[in-house]
Amino acid sequence: MLSRRIQPAIWIHLVLAAACTAEVADGGGEVVASESQELRLARGCNDSFDSIYARPQNLPPMNNNRRGDIVRCARDRTIGTDEIAASLAHRGFVGVTATNAIQLFRITYRTQRFSGQADVSSALVLLPAGRRAASAGADQSAAIEAASEAEATIAVDGLAVDSVAPVDSANRGGNRRRAPLVVFGHGTVPYGNICAYSCADPASDNIPGMTMGDREYGSLLAFATHGFPVIMPDYAGFVAGSPVGGYMFSQDEARSVLDATRAMQKLVQNPPDRVALVGHSQGGHAVLSAQAIARSYGLAGQLVGVAAFAPFWAPGRAFGAITAFGFDTISAPDPLRFMIEYFYTHAELIEGPGRGVELFVPRVRDAVRGIAQSCEFYPSLEGLQVDKNTPAFVEDFLQPDFLAAVQGCGIDISLCRDGLAYTWESRFRADRPTLDRRGAPVVMWQGKNDVVIPLGFAKCGIDKLRQDLPGTNSTARFTLCGDASADHESVQGNNVAWVTKWIEARAFGTPEPAACPGEAALTDAETGPLVCQTPPGNQD
Repeated sequence: MLSRRIQPAIWIHLVLAAACTAEVADGGGEVVASESQELRLARGCNDSFDSIYARPQNLPPMNNNRRGDIVRCARDRTIGTDEIAASLAHRGFVGVTATNAIQLFRITYRTQRFSGQADVSSALVLLPAGRRAASAGADQSAAIEAASEAEATIAVDGLAVDSVAPVDSANRGGNRRRAPLVVFGHGTVPYGNICAYSCADPASDNIPGMTMGDREYGSLLAFATHGFPVIMPDYAGFVAGSPVGGYMFSQDEARSVLDATRAMQKLVQNPPDRVALVGHSQGGHAVLSAQAIARSYGLAGQLVGVAAFAPFWAPGRAFGAITAFGFDTISAPDPLRFMIEYFYTHAELIEGPGRGVELFVPRVRDAVRGIAQSCEFYPSLEGLQVDKNTPAFVEDFLQPDFLAAVQGCGIDISLCRDGLAYTWESRFRADRPTLDRRGAPVVMWQGKNDVVIPLGFAKCGIDKLRQDLPGTNSTARFTLCGDASADHESVQGNNVAWVTKWIEARAFGTPEPAACPGEAALTDAETGPLVCQTPPGNQD
């Protein structure tokens, strides 16, 4: 059993995403000659906002060259530096200067699912737009760009508009280098098919349930205002008409992340040639998964580093172990919601549409569909109960043979050897792949006060990362950074400036950021050394 200290709210990213719905015909835009003097768009961005979130029909057959093909592009507004600075301050970001305005776009690009099935992913794109204090609406932004390219730079041909790259033989005369691309993996959001996280305005602080606005949007603003082009994919599964998105499904998430680099290469004529992956919570899981397959699956550009804020990287068997912890639908519903998402989405994708609900007893199957399709971050679990006042436990709504298999496997790995337990253990293992020792270096920032991914689960991930990237016989290095004052969300605002410098050092050999505190920052005399939570333990 989990201790009382770590029972509440496991693996929850507190976001309420907007719902995006549309039914549209196929669209596209003509190639435009110029959007700026430094980084030009390679296609028109004249599609409607709603069209981004509807799956196009009659696309050409998929092949490797079509990964990242952009099938929709919509221009949104320009966010001025005044608004960026206010938003970052409100969200508690430190050490970040609002240097550049940001031009927003939303795109739909082609990708592959875990099985190689062709699909699309939507994404939010943030391009640095030079010095501009005031924000502008989408129509105003387009007019400004058309009127004055010199004053309306969309993206930068350097580390940042106002930063100076080192002058060397490759940079004679002080010409700025192309800023690296940041692909940002977002955390858990409602898993309904029309609940794309990219719908929202990243500068808005009026997000229900988030008194300081959303910190992940703050990270996007921080990287882009510094001068990094940024793309945040929704992951495949959040465009109407697509199969469900796979929750913590390593091979599914990772492909969307890597194909986002290809999309950016096709969006602009002079794309960044270096790439950093950054993710938070589930997004940390996504970018670590992408590091594991980057060389085999491929990407556009050179992957120079992977930064994970508070990633979930414990064994997938933890989802089976949850079923033994005694959580109920009234007093402790949150772990059950995410356990349901994990098992439901995996069964839907691996076994086929409609198979996800077969893990549940017939009485609750309609309710499970509603939970999985809801755009509420906390969908009601009342449908799993006999009546609204009587809590239900997993034995009340999971099929007995399935429950016995994943519960036993979650508690004791020796019980994972046969039948359904073996089937799911193979999936658990695949969702925490071995990182590539010859791949990109990895840094992980963890907050001591994180109750979403408690330190016992974080330690399981830390140990696995150290095992995969031991520092010897490994080109890729792993760095653990501990923040003694941070929780699951504030670990971003406290440390995004550090990560920015770390990315620049990886991309261009600029000075390293100051050495970060390590595991000692996550311990104290009361708690003692960090220990991987058992169950599930750290075997997979």
